[in-house]
Amino acid sequence: MIKLRLSLSKMITVLASALPVFAKDIRIVCPYVGPITDVYKNSERRLHVEDNSLLKGVFFQWLNPDHYQWNAFVYQASDINCSTLWGGYFIFDYYFLAGKRGKYVIGTGIEYLQIAMDADSRIAPLIHFELLNNLCRTAKVFDLEHRGNVGSRTPIFAKNLIRRIL
Repeated sequence: MIKLRLSLSKMITVLASALPVFAKDIRIVCPYVGPITDVYKNSERRLHVEDNSLLKGVFFQWLNPDHYQWNAFVYQASDINCSTLWGGYFIFDYYFLAGKRGKYVIGTGIEYLQIAMDADSRIAPLIHFELLNNLCRTAKVFDLEHRGNVGSRTPIFAKNLIRRIL
């Protein structure tokens, strides 16, 4: 299982706090570099493999507080347990029926993850072992409760989406 230690919501909060409060559109482009850990255990084969690598990525977000927000994150990590990891997600939320207590939101998202392993003969008793694993998953968001600050929940959703998938 791969564990991403993303501080995505913290990164966005810091960036957003530096922006004007009454902006019509807010656009964010931010690089990301941080650790990633992969742990694999198989008791039948008495196998326990753990490795760390550097996750590199770029985060994009466009927020129009009156109508919509979208965000995307593309990332890559090399040489982690004989594997290369590529991934990305895209999330779109549409805001409607603004009232005194907030707005309604409906949204969708998609995540793509590719793990390409070339362990050759480094995992006993396997010989010339290669594996390509692709995962594509979609999600829907229906937040039909009034919320005071709808935009602030999106980074948390994105972070939780990555955790659920991985």
